[in-house]
Amino acid sequence: VKAYLRDHENIRHMCYLPLHLVMIIFIHEECQKDSAPLPETETDVYRQFTIMALVRYFSKLGKTVKIKDLELLPPQESSLFKGICRLAYTTTTSSKTFIFLEELLPIGGEGFITDIQSSNLGILVMDQKRDTCGSEPIFSFAHLTNQEFLAAYHVSRLTPEEQIEAIEEHVVQPHMGVVLKFFCGLTKLQNSDQWS
Repeated sequence: VKAYLRDHENIRHMCYLPLHLVMIIFIHEECQKDSAPLPETETDVYRQFTIMALVRYFSKLGKTVKIKDLELLPPQESSLFKGICRLAYTTTTSSKTFIFLEELLPIGGEGFITDIQSSNLGILVMDQKRDTCGSEPIFSFAHLTNQEFLAAYHVSRLTPEEQIEAIEEHVVQPHMGVVLKFFCGLTKLQNSDQWS
């Protein structure tokens, strides 16, 4: 790990956060096992970490699934993953980190709520909000940066016109800076001729 971090200054700079250091060590160990290439950028770290969270989720279900690309998920999980990414985008643009059950309805309807409650793909954390009237489910992402990566992933899968619209609408919001950075890393600014 030390040699990897020494050779990848941009990744080493991420390690000021303990969560990033743990992610990098975990990814390094998994890549060594599979003889897979190590991430070169922060975006690659988050992409790989998301893939590993999904693999771990399938493993807990007793399924052995190899995921090389987030676009190659099984159909049912792919649909749910896209909904979770859309949720990440919606909540990030409105500066929300906690999501109540009723807020899921506009994102994907009743089916999405049912799916999220039964399977969060290891990406969302479900807890209970308790008050004097009882309790209700509340959702969040494991970390704000995970939420921002998934929001960027959602934008990167939109049409070029929709990407421009989404970015123009939110580019002035300071809390969207990390999303834009991930978006640039995910798309490598393909279709950048449309940005002028």
